[in-house]
Amino acid sequence: MDIDLKSNRMWVGARKALAEGRKNVAFIRMIIEKLAEHFEAGEVSEIWITFPDPFPKDRHDKHRLTHTRFLKIYQQVIALNGLIRFKTDDDGLFEFTCELFAQLGIEPEFIDRDVHQSNHVEPYIKNIRTHYENLFSAKGRKIIYLEFRLPPQFVEPSTA
Repeated sequence: MDIDLKSNRMWVGARKALAEGRKNVAFIRMIIEKLAEHFEAGEVSEIWITFPDPFPKDRHDKHRLTHTRFLKIYQQVIALNGLIRFKTDDDGLFEFTCELFAQLGIEPEFIDRDVHQSNHVEPYIKNIRTHYENLFSAKGRKIIYLEFRLPPQFVEPSTA
């Protein structure tokens, strides 16, 4: 299942799925804030966050897909012990995510800071690649991968 707001990316994915004869693929064009309107509580077993916009300015941190407001949305639909996978080439976004997780008490289960040079990553993690992953890898950027599970409850850090 691919959820995106940009229809051109979904069109490319749909074309590829058709060319490969895949039948277990679906695409939903929507904003991620509407996720709980389309999935029941506990219906989603795994979420992939791949190469989201890093929103590098601190004042835009609430738009990052690993921000607390999005974690709360994921928590509404993900199964108990559901896995969330995150891939990025952006060190700032990765560090923001790790710092936030430390504040929330979320312990990443697995981190690899250079996926394509690692012997510790499952091959499918390397092979599931986005356009941006290919683009940034070709430019010599290291691809960072992180796996985590949301606790049943987490307390949002104070912003005071």
